[in-house]
Amino acid sequence: MRKWFVFHVLLCIAGISQAMDKSNKYLIKLPSAQVLMQRLQKAGFSDFLEKTNKIEELGGQLKSPWRVFLTVEIALYQAYEQDFYDYKGATEMKRKKLAITHLILQDFPEAIERLFQI
Repeated sequence: MRKWFVFHVLLCIAGISQAMDKSNKYLIKLPSAQVLMQRLQKAGFSDFLEKTNKIEELGGQLKSPWRVFLTVEIALYQAYEQDFYDYKGATEMKRKKLAITHLILQDFPEAIERLFQI
């Protein structure tokens, strides 16, 4: 029984390792925090940058496009929580989320395409 348990654990570890290797091919090295902040400031998101530091945390990191998308959504929610409660505000936040994500990932068109396919 113990041999089967050890075999099962090793098989699970091998499966997890293989899955992680496959997901690592989708990771991208993001530009530095300064570059990201400059892009967003030029696009008119200065007020957003004043309310959150999540974008600074993304700078220079190795992240998946989905992680970037979710981080932007969390940052927007923290910065403009009250605007998510009505239809007009939610629509505006969706537009901002897409614009900010596109600005962050603009060096990786294939990542943007893959992200917005779904």
